Amino acid sequence: MKKAGFTGWIQERITVLLRKVRLTKRLLISSVALPAITCLFIILLLSITAYSTITGSEREHVEMVERMIQYNLNVYLESIITPLNALSTKTSLVSAVNNYNKVIATNDWSHYSTEISGDIFSYFADNHDLYSIELTGTESSIISFPDNITSGKLESSQFMRRMQESGKRIVSFGNCVMENNTVLQKEEKRKIVIGVQIKSKLYSNVIGSLFVSIDPELFIEKIAMGLDESLYNIVVRTADDFLVSAKLCPEEQETLGTVLEELPDQEAGVLEIGGTNYLVSKSVTNPLEWNLMIFTNYDRMISKLTQKIYLCILIGIILVVILVLVTFFVSQSIIRPINQLVTAMQQDELPAENGEIQLTGSDELTYLAQNFNEMGIRIHTLFRENMEAQDQNRKIELDSLQAQINPHMLYNTLDSINWMAYLSGTDRICDIIHSLSAFYRLTLNQGKLFHSIQDELEQVEYYLMLEQFIYNDKISYEIQVNDAYSDGVIPRIILQPIVENAILHGFVSSELHLVIRVFAEKEFLMITVEDNGSGISAYGKEEVPVSGMNSSTNGYGLKNIDERLKLIYGEKYGITLQNQEEKGLLARVYLPQQILPDT
Repeated sequence: MKKAGFTGWIQERITVLLRKVRLTKRLLISSVALPAITCLFIILLLSITAYSTITGSEREHVEMVERMIQYNLNVYLESIITPLNALSTKTSLVSAVNNYNKVIATNDWSHYSTEISGDIFSYFADNHDLYSIELTGTESSIISFPDNITSGKLESSQFMRRMQESGKRIVSFGNCVMENNTVLQKEEKRKIVIGVQIKSKLYSNVIGSLFVSIDPELFIEKIAMGLDESLYNIVVRTADDFLVSAKLCPEEQETLGTVLEELPDQEAGVLEIGGTNYLVSKSVTNPLEWNLMIFTNYDRMISKLTQKIYLCILIGIILVVILVLVTFFVSQSIIRPINQLVTAMQQDELPAENGEIQLTGSDELTYLAQNFNEMGIRIHTLFRENMEAQDQNRKIELDSLQAQINPHMLYNTLDSINWMAYLSGTDRICDIIHSLSAFYRLTLNQGKLFHSIQDELEQVEYYLMLEQFIYNDKISYEIQVNDAYSDGVIPRIILQPIVENAILHGFVSSELHLVIRVFAEKEFLMITVEDNGSGISAYGKEEVPVSGMNSSTNGYGLKNIDERLKLIYGEKYGITLQNQEEKGLLARVYLPQQILPDT
């Protein structure tokens, strides 16, 4: 309570403080100054947030590019090495290499066959990215296409010796000079060389090698796959830090090209090279464990980002200026008519007597001014009408008091008639007068709106007694109710119109029998009135709500009762009618069980 009271006190003090400032100034502050300051603050905050967020996003983008290139590199190498490895283990190739080694050792060429050349050419044809392929034995080259990779002899070939001595099945030589061109003193050719050992299936010793070479430029284009050349510098090295291939931005080749040999051990992060900061990402690829490094010009990336942020800030400031001007003119278009209305309201007399307020335009304030003018006229009219209505109400109340019947006088009169009939020995007349007196006693009920179910049933029973007299005892009835439901409180006079409707529409010439039941069903307290009359021919055998029926069919009385029940208890309660299978009409009154004392 103290906290709520303190909060309320604070709100009240702030309101009092603000109310000391004119509305026009408050509108200018709230619609012009505060939005402008808020917008500038938001622009500054968004700029700082955008700078940090976009910088992080740029780094994530570089990492994504690095993962993409790594994936391309892995897929590209797998497409070459997997079939190459499978080729090196083919039985026909291993047998051919063994056969060739025996021929070299014995110098007997009579049984030598070159059928394996078909598999070599087929593999080369399926891998269009290869520059050349070569198969060697332990001492010399067996076959090559279209150009030799090694020098052709073990004693002069570092490639062949390394393959013989290596503990790895697959060896990457990186970007190196093809030995055959050096031996033949041809133009030096630098290619990416990869070798696979060929082992004896019987002894598992190395009996030869299978070499392939790839053009470095074609290789780097394959893994870069059209990346923007002006943004990313790609360097691929072997696990032994031999350069495989590199793709550098044209304007950064001079800067990065001179330091590539110094970067093998560089970790990922920001690195300064030649006065320029580069964002370096590094990863290891499979299956050859090559090192992939991507250099992104960090200064250029940040400068572009900064330019964009400055441009956004400038646009934001321009928009704020436009916002201030627009809100100022809009607030003035509101403030001036308000001042005119205030001035008009401060006059001593209403517009009807002092002239109408003149405001031009078609906005809400003009509509307000027009309504203010109409209000003044209507107030004067209402003053006159109110005086006339008060005089009329006084007259109606007087007439109502004069026309009102004193219930006690009616009861006393009926009792006197009943006593006189009894003295004269006319018991039938006594019964009728007693029923009529009891009926009106329950009906008038001193103006009460609700009474018990028991009182409602008694009222209906007295009504039926009077109807029996009118119809010469051709009407019979029975009432079935559990004592537990008798004390439930319901609106008055809801059953008598239903019973009256059953008599009017159901009674023809024969006897009419009515059954009234009170019982609970699901969540409802049900009161049903069932007769054996003619029913309602306009409807079928389905249960129909009174609210949806034609008033001419069931009368206005039932519809009024249905509307009363819905108004008191809700839409799912009310009265329904249904023609019975044999004959007659069944009326159901749906009431809530909460009206019972126990609920």
